[in-house]
Amino acid sequence: MNFDVAISRVATYATPVFTAQRLGSFPTGVDLRSKFRRQADLIATDPDFRRAQDEILKVLKKSTDDFVRLPCAKAGAKDGTGDIQVLNIRSEFLGSETESSDALYARLKSDRYQLRIKDAVWILRTRASATSCALEGKDRPTKLWWTFEGIPAIGDVNRRPHEDDVVRLLQITDDLERAARDGFKAAFERTLFKVLETEGCLDTDKREVHICAMESVDDNVDALLDAVYFDGRQPSAISASTRDDLAEARKGISLFDRFVRKTIGEKAVINDATIFFPRGIPRLKGIFCRHEIENKTYIIGFARKTGARIGDDLLSESEQSAELAEENVRLRSAARPLSAWLANAEAMSHEKMPEFN
Repeated sequence: MNFDVAISRVATYATPVFTAQRLGSFPTGVDLRSKFRRQADLIATDPDFRRAQDEILKVLKKSTDDFVRLPCAKAGAKDGTGDIQVLNIRSEFLGSETESSDALYARLKSDRYQLRIKDAVWILRTRASATSCALEGKDRPTKLWWTFEGIPAIGDVNRRPHEDDVVRLLQITDDLERAARDGFKAAFERTLFKVLETEGCLDTDKREVHICAMESVDDNVDALLDAVYFDGRQPSAISASTRDDLAEARKGISLFDRFVRKTIGEKAVINDATIFFPRGIPRLKGIFCRHEIENKTYIIGFARKTGARIGDDLLSESEQSAELAEENVRLRSAARPLSAWLANAEAMSHEKMPEFN
């Protein structure tokens, strides 16, 4: 089983505690966006955030066979990775105007590396982001996210990372997030109270959310998704079936089961109750499993875009290589928007707000 993209998004939660006089009112609307943009700019140059970036470098040096730091995208890049951005959560996913009270989130510029883990060579992007809840004085917690996005560095259709390569990458990205967590939290805390012009601290809880989305290029996974999305079949019914026309789908559910267990452990419960198929974004399909262990929530699975792939046999070798270039893979990826959508839906599930179902 081979892949084009592997994405890990990890969130921790933090709520402001005011040690000086609490503000009578908090920013809203245009003022909220302006202040949150100012906070994002301050975080980017904060010494604790720089410390978080240095901790990522230390882990990469220790955990990979070799790596080099690459230039980041220039400002204005199509995928937005070269800019600090403040966005409205609902607007990004639904493409419509929303109330000014809806949470904003700030994405910082990404860092970019090329690294080798055994035989797999990846281009890895790391990026921090956060929601505006604390700046709004909301009772709901701010979510502090680290996103790690791996794309194969070699544009060869016959040399895509396989499942063991992806599992190893996800293990390293977990280490990266843990190493960078405290520095990002400290930077967010300092800049939050500077922008609000008051004093306080961030109270963190023990919850963690891990969203892992892989872009599968396996025909069996395609067959599985078709059987569910177009024929309405349940995973258990596919697994139990002996029909010839479901042979590929049965193989797909078996591959999914194996991958999830390799990633989060053999004790993972994988059945009709824990497997789900997101339907929130048109033309994006996926199979995901939700697994709870202590204070951690894992949502892990595969994503595909309907009708996105051109038959490789129709392209020359140079055309295939161009199709698999980093930027092209990123821009057409289903795993990127679907994992972001899932991350937001999971964060909102802890709040009294409508979910994206």
